[in-house]
Amino acid sequence: SMDIDRQYPQYRDYQSLAAVFEDVMLHFLKRNKIDLQHVGKSLDLRQQVSNDVQLAVNKSLQNSQSRWSKWIIGMVQNTDYLLEEGGEDNSNRVGVVEFVNNTMDAFFNNDLYTSTQMFMAHAKGS
Repeated sequence: SMDIDRQYPQYRDYQSLAAVFEDVMLHFLKRNKIDLQHVGKSLDLRQQVSNDVQLAVNKSLQNSQSRWSKWIIGMVQNTDYLLEEGGEDNSNRVGVVEFVNNTMDAFFNNDLYTSTQMFMAHAKGS
């Protein structure tokens, strides 16, 4: 059996982590008086948000005992977590910077929310 530090986060842990991203994004949009589409179209704005999120995630990690915080700390400090494919050494670990940048890219590049809205708008029910 696995101890708690080696278990993946639960759904509520992902929600807590997502709330950090969301809070930073909302503050960024309000502070800069722009909308989400502006950020999505600008790599520079995306990077600014990513930098803010990285700071917030690191701050949350210091102040949290949640499973997601232990998981992310593990990603950074322990080679057993999230090794890139084929890697066995520390250089292949995924850290907070990469985690945040990849999450931001996935959010904007995949745009699942808009895709679902467009699909449902044109769907025909029986």
